[in-house]
Amino acid sequence: MQHITFAPNPTHRLALSTYDRLTIAGMSMPLRPISCNDHGWVLVETEGNGLSEVYPHMQLASLDRAGHIRHERGYFDQSGAQSRSSKPSQALISALPPKQLAPFLKSSAYLAAYQKLKSEGLIKASQESFTANEALLFATVSRLVDELYPMGGSGLSKLADFRKVPSWSTLKRWQKRARLGGEAALPGRFHKRGNRNRKMDGEAIALMVRTIRRVWLDENRKEAKQVWEAVERAFKATNEQRKMDGQLPLVPPSRETVRKEIALIDPFGATLARIGPGAARTKFRPVGAGIEVTRAGERVEIDEISIDLFTIPEMRMFIDGIPAALRRRLGLEKKSVRWSVTVAIDVRTRCILGIAISRTPNHRAARQVLQMTMVNKGRWACAADCHDPWDMACPPELVVSDGGSPFIAAEFKMACADLGIATEIAVGGLPELRAFIERIFGTLNLRLLPLLSGRTFGDVVEKGEADPQSLAALTFDDLAFCLTRWIVDAYHNTPHSGLGGKTPRQVWQELVARDGVAPSPDNQRWRMVFGERLIRTLDKRGIMVLGVRYHCEALALWMTRKGEQKLHVRWHPRDLGGIEVYLGDQWITVPAVKSGFETWDALVGKSANIWLDAIRNLRTAHPDRKTLYFDMIDEAMRAIEERNEQARCLADLFVDEWTEERIEQAR
Repeated sequence: MQHITFAPNPTHRLALSTYDRLTIAGMSMPLRPISCNDHGWVLVETEGNGLSEVYPHMQLASLDRAGHIRHERGYFDQSGAQSRSSKPSQALISALPPKQLAPFLKSSAYLAAYQKLKSEGLIKASQESFTANEALLFATVSRLVDELYPMGGSGLSKLADFRKVPSWSTLKRWQKRARLGGEAALPGRFHKRGNRNRKMDGEAIALMVRTIRRVWLDENRKEAKQVWEAVERAFKATNEQRKMDGQLPLVPPSRETVRKEIALIDPFGATLARIGPGAARTKFRPVGAGIEVTRAGERVEIDEISIDLFTIPEMRMFIDGIPAALRRRLGLEKKSVRWSVTVAIDVRTRCILGIAISRTPNHRAARQVLQMTMVNKGRWACAADCHDPWDMACPPELVVSDGGSPFIAAEFKMACADLGIATEIAVGGLPELRAFIERIFGTLNLRLLPLLSGRTFGDVVEKGEADPQSLAALTFDDLAFCLTRWIVDAYHNTPHSGLGGKTPRQVWQELVARDGVAPSPDNQRWRMVFGERLIRTLDKRGIMVLGVRYHCEALALWMTRKGEQKLHVRWHPRDLGGIEVYLGDQWITVPAVKSGFETWDALVGKSANIWLDAIRNLRTAHPDRKTLYFDMIDEAMRAIEERNEQARCLADLFVDEWTEERIEQAR
């Protein structure tokens, strides 16, 4: 099979703003968009002489596809400047060293757990409910964190130890910070923690909050003035009692402090308590034409579903290279299995931007789908023999999901925050707030699954006497083929009533030609955000990962000054062309010593699976050879790619796991 190359789409235009900042690889001077016409964008240098130059749309599209454009949305906007001033020197949460990252992970996990419990009605937005449910909150956090970030122990501070449940006021501060600045605002303020010289002590704040919530969250709908009067009376009565007990009086809050505390109360929860559930749903639920979006990528909904289908867990992928324990955990040793499918859909165009198949819903599937939304998926379409390309790709502006653990996991939220993607958790129990993703699952069950063997059913009545497990005939590769072919050729070309009778593909092409799409992440950010976290030893040969050697002048100088030592590394299993290494206080890109690993498209470079398969085949053919020659490996890799290109592309839809044990075993 010949290698397929994908040329830039002539209609592909980058959607930029005059407040954005671009940094193009090989150029030391950042650029700022000034104006746009049919030919291209006018970009001006932000420093130096301020020279301007016209960059054609095709040239920018090629640079974007190669991952050579760093796009910082809203960099010159006032809010963007304020956000940067409150963050540490490292721009990415993913780039924070472990000691600085730990407090962020704790605050993020507790905020996610609190939001989840509140949406499920298991905890109320009050200090009393929070204190009474601390054990439930900690248990929820423990399930979310699981084995990803085993924080805990005497060596960690209170802010980093997950076992130390934060106070109610601390949680409220975290919540406010995340609401105003997103997840990216959480890490930057920990260095400012401590006494802020506030006159009110903890007991006074607790009394104020308790009184405000008791009076404000009441069906009598009292006004702010009445709340202030109630707070005054509460402090007066408390101070009289403290005087009798020989204690110092509490400092009462000002009227402005009370007003600000009222403003912190969740609007939906306030409406629910003051007016009722019906009024709250009516006020906050989209009505009329539904959610109003005008651009491709403006709102992307993501969710997972366990599809009603049994398959045979045979895969023409690299199952021999997966350790037995990991195969059992992934469910690849059973006679028949059911799969979970994670899907991302663009609300404006109804195009499916990403899909991943896993044994169970997990944060890895969510992150893999997030990656797929930003890359051209033509290789998957070619692997499934599709007639149309699957070229819908753009960084989402907003990702909407439910409160499931894959979407509130720290890794998924960190990735969104680092890429400038806003996230929103829809209110639990109201699927209409995620109507588009819910509808695509209904269409999938209605249009595709009845065509496949091994289909299960929603209930025992519908199932009748059928035995889906005995009818399972499809392999994983068959399932991936059917899903991809149905999405690209059938679903994307079916007229949609919500699109005025147009197909999703037609609407996507029209909007991209009119508005363009934002650039995808550059290669370094891609590895930093989505790469695996490893610790590797630096020696005079450089750094080795899976038998591939990485070295550069900066590493050599570091080795000369510091000697052999362990370093933090970010490595992406589908791009062996380079790694990111943490030296001192910054991350640097270190290329592979051997050429041929470079990639011109995210997720399409030389993958770790192909590399391991080539090495494994050579070791089997030459068991007595201790040293493998790279020219033989190159030839083996080319042969494998030509022979199994189709199967490997579809296997990429499987959510794989690269554990430290697996990487060490493959060395």
